[in-house]
Amino acid sequence: MKKVKVWDLQTRIFHWSLVTLIFCSLITADILHLFGFDLVNKDTWLSFHIGVGTAAGVLLAFRIFWGVRGPHYSRFTALRLSLAELRGYLAQVSKGIKTSFEDRDIRIPSAL
Repeated sequence: MKKVKVWDLQTRIFHWSLVTLIFCSLITADILHLFGFDLVNKDTWLSFHIGVGTAAGVLLAFRIFWGVRGPHYSRFTALRLSLAELRGYLAQVSKGIKTSFEDRDIRIPSAL
């Protein structure tokens, strides 16, 4: 079986960067206070928190751009958002049936 990498490097970097930024924003949003940690200089951490939020906004703007102008599998039009397909998938998962993407109509660009 031939493996095909569907997501491009830019999309992968976006996803992991967003995960990292969300983690940083949670830590600097005074959530540590709940676990008994007190931030010494809250103004510095607030500035960092604002910077993380700004970076997340820039990332989301890039993803919207990339979802419109990027390669085929990164575009939003490549997503199959169907309520009927979601119900079928959830029914298969609840019955313990193995699901895969092999049954989907995946078009590999001829340039590969």
